[in-house]
Amino acid sequence: MSQTANEYDFSIDFKTSNAFIIDLFADEDDQRRFRIILNKKKNEIVIDRSTTGKDISVAYGTTRTLDYSIDNEINIRIYTDTSSVELFVNGGEEVFTSRVFPKKSQSYLFLNSVGGTTAVTGNIYEMSK
Repeated sequence: MSQTANEYDFSIDFKTSNAFIIDLFADEDDQRRFRIILNKKKNEIVIDRSTTGKDISVAYGTTRTLDYSIDNEINIRIYTDTSSVELFVNGGEEVFTSRVFPKKSQSYLFLNSVGGTTAVTGNIYEMSK
């Protein structure tokens, strides 16, 4: 768990056995968040903004799923600011964009491995204003 400003450039490389979860814009209890799920067993990547904060464009859906064969290694690069998330998979092979409007208290970042050992390396850089 890490508390960050909500404007950052985050790059993470990992080897995963089953699934890896990244929660952005989370509150301290991880009840409100923007969730990214990398599921190797199901060969999919899911983004879920249903509990991020203010509901917007709900008619277009609050989750998106991409069929994606996750090999042993994957790179995720995330750019965030106060109202958007840009997610690049393996150097832009796949890209997600989403609007979010979290509360000021939603400034935590959580990383979770599910069903096995995950080797993780990464960097996070705060964006300058």
